[in-house]
Amino acid sequence: MSALDPVRLWSLQLTAPDGVVEQLHATLSTDERERAARFRFPYLRTRFVIARSALRALLGVALDVAPAAVVFRYGAAGKPAVAGGPEFNLSHSGDVALFALHPRTPLGVDVERLRVIADLEQIATRFFAPAETADLLALDPAERGSAFLRCWTRKEAFVKALGDGLSIPLSDFTVSLGPSEPAVLRELRGAPASGWALHSFEPEAECIAAVAAPDAAAVFAPVCRLHRRHLVDHAALADLVRAS
Repeated sequence: MSALDPVRLWSLQLTAPDGVVEQLHATLSTDERERAARFRFPYLRTRFVIARSALRALLGVALDVAPAAVVFRYGAAGKPAVAGGPEFNLSHSGDVALFALHPRTPLGVDVERLRVIADLEQIATRFFAPAETADLLALDPAERGSAFLRCWTRKEAFVKALGDGLSIPLSDFTVSLGPSEPAVLRELRGAPASGWALHSFEPEAECIAAVAAPDAAAVFAPVCRLHRRHLVDHAALADLVRAS
């Protein structure tokens, strides 16, 4: 990976008028429409349709095809991919979605809304490595909520970047979490970790996100915010992608 090929990051608000949602719904495949129909609550269906159509739109630009023409294949654990296309990953929290794309390098991304986390200490003790829990509890109580989410998003991004069908307990590796520390994968199963890049950022107000790549030289572009018009105007989206 080089500075000429940075990891591209895109954020999007998952809200739109009903007419736009139905227009986007038409770009989905049969199985995606069936999946959308299974959501019990309309707002969850809306978020799924917008996020999935946005992913199709971004991949369509990369592949130079219409969004509806993007064909996904699925790995053993259900992770989507496209033949001959870029590596990608997506995440959403509430009404915010985040997408990461790179021509060749596998990626993992995670986003979380800032919020009060009940039983923070108990959750950290259960899922984090002991050193991470100690670092978390050493912080001022007012800083622990955001530090918890920094740790969580970095760990989730790393696990997602490992690849389809691969998994590792969250306690088997450690990441940085302090407010002034750079995002770093510190240890993996007790040994110093190398060959990975982690990047933390705030894609939207009141959000924390992280992206991971198995390439220590990875370069991450600033997050670019998509708007609803980019999902229905593919020429405008292509212009945005080229300009970013």
